[in-house]
Amino acid sequence: MATILRTIYDKGEVNEGETRLLAFLQKNLPDTYIVVPNVELPHRNPRNGAVEVLEFDCLVVAPHAVYHLENKHWNGRLIGDDHDWQLNGRPRGNPLRSCAFKSKVLAGKFKEQDTTWGQAFVASAVTLSHPSMVSMQLTGDSAGVTFTLDKGLSEFLLDPDRVRNAYANKITDLQAPIGLFLGGQQGPARRRPRLFEPEYETVEVLTQSDSRTDYLVKPRGIQTNIYRKVSEYAVSLAHLDDHERRLRLGDIKNQYNALRQMADSPYILHVDFRSDDEQGYFYEITEYMEESSLRMELQQRTLTFQDRLAVLIQVAQGLKVAHSAGVYHREVSPDNVYRERQNLVENVLGKIQLCRMKKRITISEPERLERFMTSFHQSHSEDF
Repeated sequence: MATILRTIYDKGEVNEGETRLLAFLQKNLPDTYIVVPNVELPHRNPRNGAVEVLEFDCLVVAPHAVYHLENKHWNGRLIGDDHDWQLNGRPRGNPLRSCAFKSKVLAGKFKEQDTTWGQAFVASAVTLSHPSMVSMQLTGDSAGVTFTLDKGLSEFLLDPDRVRNAYANKITDLQAPIGLFLGGQQGPARRRPRLFEPEYETVEVLTQSDSRTDYLVKPRGIQTNIYRKVSEYAVSLAHLDDHERRLRLGDIKNQYNALRQMADSPYILHVDFRSDDEQGYFYEITEYMEESSLRMELQQRTLTFQDRLAVLIQVAQGLKVAHSAGVYHREVSPDNVYRERQNLVENVLGKIQLCRMKKRITISEPERLERFMTSFHQSHSEDF
């Protein structure tokens, strides 16, 4: 039976899923394994020097490697690849991306603490703890590191051959000090509140890296089903001269600069921008509309010919507004068109950060519409 090692600030399992995961690990792993749940580690972002807090659902210190398990208490049907997942037909970001990023940071922490700890490879995996996860159809590398709570997970954790540069008992002598480091040597990490947090509470971290983190949020203190997406960009200022700094800020604020040049339009997705110059972050806040993308509608095959024609016309009207301001969207596709059923205007064009700005080139409206229809048809010809 594995040893459960609590951190000094741990207040217990956050939800039923973590309770089920810990019970499974404790029962199915031998006593040579150390399981440390709910670990928080401070991380100084190299891009802007700001201190962030990285949360690890569960870390397993085995005799041959360290495993970082990102737990999801999802139920139903899961399909996907190494890029995108869908849960019950709704898009979900592949959590292995953020998981791998945090594992890389953890490996760096080990080396900072003791160079010999660099022998401990940190392997990433996703666990699905809900008993009603009835179907999982994943392809690519994701299929080999995503598990429900069954024999497949325990076999993965017990087999050194499935971890890079690992072999039996490779880090046996390091298990105790690594476990103490994770469980008791660091106190709860502290950071300053993010600029959006007084107004919104975080529901889930969608993706995370040093350069950008996406949050699913909802208004604080209000019972609502309306969610928003906050994209947090780390503004890299260190070691940059004035010219490079301006270029970096220009890349990050591209959508902000583009929308400032354009007139308000019901066919363009509204974005709220905020800048935290003190901590070095830039924020974009939009409605969370990934579940209302045109691609999702096309996959459900519910659009009539008239519906599709309306999509083309309304998106073309959004492009007309952008082009009149000298803004040219570089990736018009079903992923970047969202449907707002509660409004008279159903289709809005998003991700204006994927644009380029230059002097206006005048072309006729029929020619512009024809180009868009051709591009749209090619991007999803099987459903058009």
